[in-house]
Amino acid sequence: MRRFFCKDALIEATNTHIHPEENHMKPFLLSALLLFSSLAQAEVTPFNAAEFDQKMKAGEAMVVAAHAPWCPTCRAQKPLLKALSLQPEYQALTIYEIDFDSQKTVLAGLKINRQSTIVAFKHGKEVSRSIGATSTSAIASVLKATE
Repeated sequence: MRRFFCKDALIEATNTHIHPEENHMKPFLLSALLLFSSLAQAEVTPFNAAEFDQKMKAGEAMVVAAHAPWCPTCRAQKPLLKALSLQPEYQALTIYEIDFDSQKTVLAGLKINRQSTIVAFKHGKEVSRSIGATSTSAIASVLKATE
């Protein structure tokens, strides 16, 4: 029996029922498993000030989202940001989550006054901002500004 570990699951496979003509599926199945496990690892990352400053100086595109766990709008935005981050056009984009309750200094520096604010940066400047957006298209338009 073989065991494969994904982010949240253990997959067990047995070779006892594989016929020789089905062996051509093994490489495909392994590739699919690796692809989906790597996609599952794409995350909206917690804000890191040093990393953010370095990316700003380098002019890299990135997005910050002010999130509060008690905020229903933020809770609606979180899975949408996650899903968008998995799309090919946004996979290289760094998306940071700023804790609205504990990172007030960071929020003030970015002129973010409300939770559920999403801000996009490119070439060291703000290029788009949205407050309270909960549709995929509205959030995607903020991310698209970084292209």
